[in-house]
Amino acid sequence: MPGCAPGPGAATGTGWPGLDYTARPTEIHVRVLLLCGRNDLRYPPACSDEIAAGIRHAQLVFFERSGHYPFIEKPEAFWAAVDAFLNRSARLSVTA
Repeated sequence: MPGCAPGPGAATGTGWPGLDYTARPTEIHVRVLLLCGRNDLRYPPACSDEIAAGIRHAQLVFFERSGHYPFIEKPEAFWAAVDAFLNRSARLSVTA
């Protein structure tokens, strides 16, 4: 992704050779929740911003005091975000 400089081990970096999701976000046509740590050194916020921008129905949530593992570092906030997203998705599918 132009402008996105993932750190070592990121999905578009050299940590996982052959994995490159940069051309595929526009193929996603469902709601997507992206949960990211603001201090993630492996996959910096700029990368998450770019991926979210390429997915039509993306919801991007940053955890301001978290790195690569917000589900461990901030579990209550992480699961609250997941719960809110799933509850909203359930309401949308019922009313749609």
